[in-house]
Amino acid sequence: MDALVIGGHYSEDRIDTMRHVDDFRLEYDGVPMTTKNLKEFFRNNRSFKDAERRQREEIYRPYRQIYYPSLHIYNYISQNGYNAALLNCHCPQDEKRFEVFKQNPKVVILSTTFMNMEAVRLVAKDIKQYLPDTKIIVGGGYVRHSYLIWQRIEDPYYNMHEVQTRYFFTSNNPVQEVDAYIFDEHGEETLLMYLDAVKKGKSIDSIPNIATYNGKNFVFNKEAPEEFNMNKCRIHWEKIPREYLSLVMPFSVTYGCPFKCNFCNFRSVSLSKKSLDTIFAELREISNLGIVQKIWFSDDNFLLTPKQVEQFCERYIQEGFSFRWMSFIRANSITSKTVDLMKKSNAELLVLGLESGSPTVLEAMNKQDILKDVHRAMSLLMSNNIDTEISFIIGHPGETDDTVKETIDFINAMPYSDEQIPYLYLFKFYLAPLSRIFEKQMRDQWGLEGAFLDWKHKTMDSDYASAMLKKVALSVQKPVFNYLDGYSSKSKKELVKFMRKRDSLSRAVLSGKPDNVVDALWDELETLTFSRS
Repeated sequence: MDALVIGGHYSEDRIDTMRHVDDFRLEYDGVPMTTKNLKEFFRNNRSFKDAERRQREEIYRPYRQIYYPSLHIYNYISQNGYNAALLNCHCPQDEKRFEVFKQNPKVVILSTTFMNMEAVRLVAKDIKQYLPDTKIIVGGGYVRHSYLIWQRIEDPYYNMHEVQTRYFFTSNNPVQEVDAYIFDEHGEETLLMYLDAVKKGKSIDSIPNIATYNGKNFVFNKEAPEEFNMNKCRIHWEKIPREYLSLVMPFSVTYGCPFKCNFCNFRSVSLSKKSLDTIFAELREISNLGIVQKIWFSDDNFLLTPKQVEQFCERYIQEGFSFRWMSFIRANSITSKTVDLMKKSNAELLVLGLESGSPTVLEAMNKQDILKDVHRAMSLLMSNNIDTEISFIIGHPGETDDTVKETIDFINAMPYSDEQIPYLYLFKFYLAPLSRIFEKQMRDQWGLEGAFLDWKHKTMDSDYASAMLKKVALSVQKPVFNYLDGYSSKSKKELVKFMRKRDSLSRAVLSGKPDNVVDALWDELETLTFSRS
C-alpha cells in the first residue's frame, strides 16, 4: 500500500472532549442521558451497572463521524494513481487499526483539521511502534497555523510560553516520530511530490512547502504557495469504498471565508467555491450509491445570499433527491421565498452562528448581523418546522453583565414552536492566535491579556465568563442542548416535549433545586421517555 490516511484521533485518556456541548446536558454518574442511556437507566431502577463504559462510549461517539478532510485526501491521491486506505479515526484501544497496519503502508498521512499537536504525537508514536519503517507526513490547518506562528516567534504575544508550547514548530518538545510536515495552506500538490519521492526512494530536499526535524532544529524547504481549485479537487463518490460511507455524510462546498470577525483565526484565507455543476454531479453520485440518507454541508460559507439559496434549492428539487440536508446559513439568506424552497428541498436543520444577542458585543466582534433580521429568520424557520442550531460566545471583549442579559433576553424572545427543535450551543470566548483580537492593537484597546481559554480584559475575565455561561444555560427555556442521539418518535411534538423536559431536569440539578422538585421531574421524564417508543 502506498498510503494510509488518518483524519482523527480518540483515546480513552483524552480530556479535550466536547465539553462545550455537555457541560449543561443531563448526566448521571458522568453518563450523558441520551435516549438509549435513559431507557437503560430507568429499566435498571434509576442506576447504571456499567457507568464507566457508558461514559467512554458517549465521549468516543462524536469522534466516529466521517471526517471530510481525510476523505478528500484519500480521494485526491487515489485519483492520482496511488493505492490508499482510510482510517477515519485512530484509537489505540481499537484493534481494528491493525487490519490496515498489516497492509504495511509506505506513508501514513495525518490531517490536522481535527487533530492538534498532542493528538498527532499519540498517533505517530503508535504508528512507529508497529510500523517503524513507515514514513509519517502531517498537513492541514494546525500545521499551517504552526508555520505562521513560527514566522512570528519574536512578535509580542506570539513569544508567550503558553502559545509556543502548543504548536509544532515552536514547541520545545517536537513530535520526533513525524518525518515531514506540509506547511502550505493547501498542500495537495506537495503531498503528491512527497509520495512520489518515497515510492522511488528519492530525496525530499527539493520539494517545496516541506518541513523536517533534524534532531535539533526544524528545516524548512522553500515556500511555494499552491493554487487551489475546489472543482478540480471534487470527490468521485462512485469510487469511494462503501466501508468509508455512512448514513450521514459530510460535504464541503467552500474553503476560506470572506468575513473578518475579530475572534476568528480563519479570516485571512480567500474564499474558494465549487460550482453548482460540480456540487450536483457529486450529489447525483451519492444518490446513486443508495446508502446516504442525509448530507451535512459542513462549511460555514455555503449559503451566503438569498440568490445562492434559491439556485441551490431549485436545482435540488429538480433533481428529486430523497436524502435530507443540513447546512450553515446566514440570517440574511432566509426569506419567505428561500425558506419555502428549503422546506421543499428536504432541508432538515440550519445552523446560525449568532454569537451574541447584544448589539454592543456584535460590534466589538465585527459581526455584521442585525438582530431583527435574525429574529425574522428564526420566525420563518419556526413556522416551516425546519430545525435550527444557534450558537453564542460568552466573554468576548466588551461583554458585561448587561450584555449577557441582552443575550439571554434575545434567546428567550425568539419565536419557538412545539414542533421544531432549536438546538443551543454555548461557547466561552477563545482567544486564538492569528485572530485580529489576538494582535497588539486590539489587546491594547481592550486591556486584553492571556491566550486560549485563560484571559482577562477590561470588561470580564475567563473565570467570570464561565459563570456567565452557566447563567445563560440556566436562564433560557425553549432551546435544547444537543445530545447527538437518534430518535424514533412518530410525533415531532412529543419529541420536543421530551427534550425540553430533559433539559428542565438538567437545569434543576445544576441550579440545586430541592430534591422533591428534582424527583418529580425524573418521574415526568421517565413517562415521556417510554411514551415515545
